Amino acid sequence: MGKKGGKTAEKTLSTSKSRKIERKQSTWTIRSNPGPHSREESVPLGFVVRNLLGLTDNLRETRIVLKNQEVKVDEVVRKDYRFPVGLFDIITIEKIKKKYLLALDKLGRFEVRELDFKEKSSKLCKITGKKTVAKNKIVVESQDGRIFSDDKNEISTGDVLKIELPNQKIVKIFKLVEGNTAIVTGGRRVSTIGTVLRVQTGTMKRPPLISLKPKDGDEFLTVKDKIFIVGEKSVELKGLETKGE
Repeated sequence: MGKKGGKTAEKTLSTSKSRKIERKQSTWTIRSNPGPHSREESVPLGFVVRNLLGLTDNLRETRIVLKNQEVKVDEVVRKDYRFPVGLFDIITIEKIKKKYLLALDKLGRFEVRELDFKEKSSKLCKITGKKTVAKNKIVVESQDGRIFSDDKNEISTGDVLKIELPNQKIVKIFKLVEGNTAIVTGGRRVSTIGTVLRVQTGTMKRPPLISLKPKDGDEFLTVKDKIFIVGEKSVELKGLETKGE
């Protein structure tokens, strides 16, 4: 009889470069399940608990912690150690009263940054798609798999929504426009924070380009897909304001 179910592990040497891991110390690592984030742009929840937070020593302990419903992702209890966690997700550990933001370091690898546990959770969601569904209703889709109604047709691809968790109420809309603050999420300038100076329209052969000016650095260009708006005149997302440029 053939083996049933998907793979639960993958080789460390072939895993995504977004993982902060010593690739030659162990042969295998946890493999992500399908979920709100792609495998290339996420890490498994078990990896966050064991490797990034160091709350457990091995996978057995990690699975026990998750089965005891001690860990939340975006204020929702998650028990699957292979659940994919991605950029700017909020990880809450109720038992030790700790809350963390999943961000990127200067090498494009995921890292955790501690947040104020008592502060009400909110999240930034980048809009990656927009379409019309039944009865001419307009909806937008975010990078973490969420769907929002856009009854006023005021949200565009590339904009970022600030939402409350877990009710997903939209608090603010940050437009991809000149003057707003953004962070780079890929390429040589990953994790650089700066002010949007210009938004250049793309062509059939060239993607849209964004001109970004860091606080202490020279202006540079990057593609629109690598830009994530994080505020207007300053960084709105807690956990980022103490790092970056």
